[in-house]
Amino acid sequence: MERINSLSLVFPVYNEEKNIERLILEAVKYCRDKGLDYEIICVDDGSTDKSAEVIEKFVSENPRVVLIKHKKNEGYGKALRTGFSAASKEFIFYSDSDLQFDLQEIDKLADNIEGVDFVAGIRVRRADSFIRRICGELWTVFTNIVLGCRVRDTDCAFKLFRKEVIKSLNLVSAGACVSAEIFYKAKKNGFKFKQEGISHFSRKQGIATGLKPKVYLRAFWEILRVRFGKQK
Repeated sequence: MERINSLSLVFPVYNEEKNIERLILEAVKYCRDKGLDYEIICVDDGSTDKSAEVIEKFVSENPRVVLIKHKKNEGYGKALRTGFSAASKEFIFYSDSDLQFDLQEIDKLADNIEGVDFVAGIRVRRADSFIRRICGELWTVFTNIVLGCRVRDTDCAFKLFRKEVIKSLNLVSAGACVSAEIFYKAKKNGFKFKQEGISHFSRKQGIATGLKPKVYLRAFWEILRVRFGKQK
């Protein structure tokens, strides 16, 4: 079984001051327990709360924690792209900052990385509201049809990549379409991936922003751009 020794963890952050401290503590614990050469890259996407201040405390205490700040809110995809660009370790993992995943389950992805270029999580029992679950399922169906992919949970924010793979995709999405773009461009470039079931938990603190109409409108526009626009 292939072993992961070097890992960049990328976390996009937008108004998560109530969650980010615990997230970083859990990330550091996971990496130290596994004896990893690691870095934790938090991309603050123009937060208006104290998220950046919380992260800065960790940065001052641990050189492996990195904070990158966007001056304004540029979107989920742009935050991920910023994090991917800064990542330097052999493997790159990303997740959200809302504590809806168990970082210990990175092991499930790592155990399946051999022979493929990345492993994507599938929320086995999605712990969100009915409306969010339905929207998520419809979005997955839509992206599969438009992009010609076979993905069970497009937007599950729990993925592990080989560094050279994610850096080679030339991602352009600034918003929520970024996950679909990853699958589409991976397929076009002949990269192989696996999908692995993981746990999902309800959000306890903070406010989710993914259901805003402007988020969906931007995602629909971007997916058409990805599919029919000129690609680099």
